[in-house]
Amino acid sequence: MINTINTYLNRTSIATNLTNIRLLLTTILILTLSITFTPPAFADHLTSQEIDTLIAETMEIRLSNRSQFKQNLIILESLATSDEQAQLSQKQKELIIYLRGYEFAINSKSKQAVAAYKQIQDSKDAEIRAISLSAQLNVAILSSKFTNSYTLIDLLLKNVETLADTNLHKNSAYLMVGYFYNHLEKYQLALNYFSLINQNIMPDKELCTLGHHQALSYLGAKQIRANDEFVISAIENCNLSGDVIIANSLIIENAKYLIAEQQYDLAIANLLENEQVILSAGFSMHNFSLHVLLTTAYIEKKNILAAKINATAAEEMQTNFSISKYNLIFFESLSKLYVLDNQPEKALAYLQLYHQTKQSIADLDLKKKMASAMARHQTIEQSKQLKQLLIDNSNSIATDERLRHENRILEQRVALHFKIIIGLFVFCLALYLLTFWLKAHHQGILNKAYIDSLTGLYSRRYFIDNLAGLIYQQRSLHQHLSLITLCLDDFQQVNNKYGFEHGDYVLKQIEVIVKRLKIDNVLLGRTGATEFCLALENHTQQQALIVAQKLLQELKTLKSADHAISYDLNVCIGVSDTELAKYVPKNLLADSNCAMHVARAQGKNQIVEFELCMSERSKYIVEDKLTYVFK
Repeated sequence: MINTINTYLNRTSIATNLTNIRLLLTTILILTLSITFTPPAFADHLTSQEIDTLIAETMEIRLSNRSQFKQNLIILESLATSDEQAQLSQKQKELIIYLRGYEFAINSKSKQAVAAYKQIQDSKDAEIRAISLSAQLNVAILSSKFTNSYTLIDLLLKNVETLADTNLHKNSAYLMVGYFYNHLEKYQLALNYFSLINQNIMPDKELCTLGHHQALSYLGAKQIRANDEFVISAIENCNLSGDVIIANSLIIENAKYLIAEQQYDLAIANLLENEQVILSAGFSMHNFSLHVLLTTAYIEKKNILAAKINATAAEEMQTNFSISKYNLIFFESLSKLYVLDNQPEKALAYLQLYHQTKQSIADLDLKKKMASAMARHQTIEQSKQLKQLLIDNSNSIATDERLRHENRILEQRVALHFKIIIGLFVFCLALYLLTFWLKAHHQGILNKAYIDSLTGLYSRRYFIDNLAGLIYQQRSLHQHLSLITLCLDDFQQVNNKYGFEHGDYVLKQIEVIVKRLKIDNVLLGRTGATEFCLALENHTQQQALIVAQKLLQELKTLKSADHAISYDLNVCIGVSDTELAKYVPKNLLADSNCAMHVARAQGKNQIVEFELCMSERSKYIVEDKLTYVFK
């Protein structure tokens, strides 16, 4: 007995050791008493609270310690059938019935299990009803009977809504529904139910199960890749909580996805690292799957000897899983193995087995599709018809040629719809790319029209277009806008004396100088060969004059990039504002241009502010209003 305890401790975490030791010691005491006393007499020695404790502990270990679970169940059933049965509460009796059904379920007696669960389906206790419906749904999943699954789900969700959010059975119900949708490959729907679970109150063992199901959902939905940190963490959590079988299941599924991603070396390394733990757990399905995946990975690596060793081990147990998807992988791998080993007869035999198994699995997948269609994609009347069709044909689905024919038609329609969707997608993608190209091409044309190719400044056309909008904006804000027109006179001398490269350098420096002056809200454009305009928002003519003086000073002292040449530029600058121009773009441009010409006439290298007397408009102003005179 001490050895048994030690072995058990090695497989559980420190966090759960105290609970398990107490459980084992309690069981030893109960077994000792059961040997000494007959069941009726033994019942006299257990209070109702002690029976509750035994039931709770039996529920807790039903997944992790099956031998102990069976011993506890024997004791509980002896209590239920003894002369002292009256001392058991109704809830205790119903929980013992549930545990008896669970014993049937783990021994693959699904009919007896469901019969036991249905005895407590209409219990007055909402928790018992939730336990019964969850268990029935689990049996339906494991036995691939999806006919009444949605009915069970509806009843289950309706019952758990009456439970508090802190109730463990409510969490277990959501966990089971998510597990069901994982089987139907509705991974996002499964994740939605997992998100409803209150993880703060879940025991470590159920957190392990939740992590396992979530990892499979993420992998199936391709939201993560194999060996993701989430998967590794889920495996570690299960090992820490002592749920080795669930951890092994996730290790195997993770390796399957690694192989699908062609990460064969990593899949082999993971499986070999955990081989002893998987085999020692004694779960035959996992042992079979381990050897199947190793066979597949070694074949892809062309390691024939290692593949044969694992194939031989898998062949000894494969008959127990005739409709397993792992069996499908196994037959396909063996056909490849014997092709590589130059044994065509064996390769052909396993290829035939592969196609037979594939058909059986296809029939099972059809059940899932029909179940899904009944709940999510059909009208109520169509759902009833499909449900009745499924019930009528569930026992003969493998041999019913009519249903196979309908299945083929359905697959052809799905394939046609898929091709249409792909075609539309490609068309839309091509249309989008064409639109993107046309937009880029159009933008390129606009850039050529609106941007000066040498300086990168706005062209005359684009500058004037933007100036009109800017004037309207400043007028609506009751603000001034000033315009500076700058011209580099006798500029041809720079080209002749120093070359066109220096001439281009000087023109490009206009923008550099403006940026260096850090003028807020300025619109800058090249409006002529050597002429530039600056529109200054919220600047009066006097404020613009200060900016113009800085520009003049910078340009008069402009030197080449290496400071070896002083260009001695002749600069003429005219300044105007919208107050005198009455916010008219044409007037504003003409006014600043007029002032610039005055600066040129007065000897260049100077700034002239526009005055109304410089314009012909002064002749037509009477009492500050424009008057048009017709001769």
